[in-house]
Amino acid sequence: MITKYGFVNTEAALLFGVPFLVSAIVCPIIGLVSDKCGRRVQFIMAAHLVLILAFIISIAIPDCNDTDKCYHEFIPLFLLGIGYAIYISIFYASIPLLVEHKNVGSAYGISQIFPNIALLYAPW
Repeated sequence: MITKYGFVNTEAALLFGVPFLVSAIVCPIIGLVSDKCGRRVQFIMAAHLVLILAFIISIAIPDCNDTDKCYHEFIPLFLLGIGYAIYISIFYASIPLLVEHKNVGSAYGISQIFPNIALLYAPW
């Protein structure tokens, strides 16, 4: 974001917080909607489509001039937050439905292994 859109470190850091802020606001709403209508599989599919759309838009956005700052990247970051919120809300709510009651804690623990491994390698 610094080289492509001309932001300084603090501005880029604030923009990278957008998906998590959106997710924090939208997750409870998605949870309520999911509880009312069910259809978890369709929600997961919609989450993947929103995430794919966010990445395609992010790739397609052109570079900005050196004189201006472009906030075009806000749209894919917002969509990333929506997709993440849908995915997390539905995925973690589905775990108790998929495993036996005595294994729910282990299932949650195993489901956290992969995001933690990703966070371990993300800075590199």
